[in-house]
Amino acid sequence: MAGQLQTVKKFLVAANLDPTALAGGTPQAALDLMAREERDAAMQALSHPSADHDPTSWFSRFNPDTAVLASQEVKVQGRVTFEGDGDNGLLVHTDYTFVYALVPGPHVYRPAAQPSPQGGGGATSAPTDGGAQSAAWLQLSGSTPVTREIVRRQQDFRFFDHTRYSNDPTKITFGKGQSDTANNYCVAGDGWLEPEFPQTVVGNDDPGPSSGPTSDPYDRSKPLPDDGKCGTASRT
Repeated sequence: MAGQLQTVKKFLVAANLDPTALAGGTPQAALDLMAREERDAAMQALSHPSADHDPTSWFSRFNPDTAVLASQEVKVQGRVTFEGDGDNGLLVHTDYTFVYALVPGPHVYRPAAQPSPQGGGGATSAPTDGGAQSAAWLQLSGSTPVTREIVRRQQDFRFFDHTRYSNDPTKITFGKGQSDTANNYCVAGDGWLEPEFPQTVVGNDDPGPSSGPTSDPYDRSKPLPDDGKCGTASRT
């Protein structure tokens, strides 16, 4: 059990805190921990992102062309619990909030350029790891706008009894999971988390009114919304 919990911890770090992945590179360390079917689905989403197949469902990653980490420090709060799955296996429950400080990249994100939920707009290719690493940090000036993106993820991980099932006990298999992002454009669908920078919103870039309620993204006492609506963050 200790080894399985350590695997979950490694995955959470690789998927949400790895500097190369956050800066737009391939989250290879996280992919390497996933069972084959899970990994294949994630790699397909990375190669051909859309609103329905979005790699940010698994990974936190920012497009260095539109948003760059302002600090190496990521604020993290959450918990891990576990129980038997009733079939001699282990079910691990995780609930974590990640807070990223970001500054605008060299170009403003424009929602009109996003791929459609049906994928008709074309996929955005991920940069190479080398390019992402070199663009990881910006030299901040007094006038550089900084914003925060808050990502809360609730994810179950299943470890089946490998004496009864044909599986690799060192790999991640996902159970029930959902996530919510605050201060992020709704349904970007381009494979990245796209934070809103109010100082850069002009003309048709304005995302317009949100369809969901206003909520505090730091309040972890409430369940994640499951209505599919894009809400408004009361603070970032």
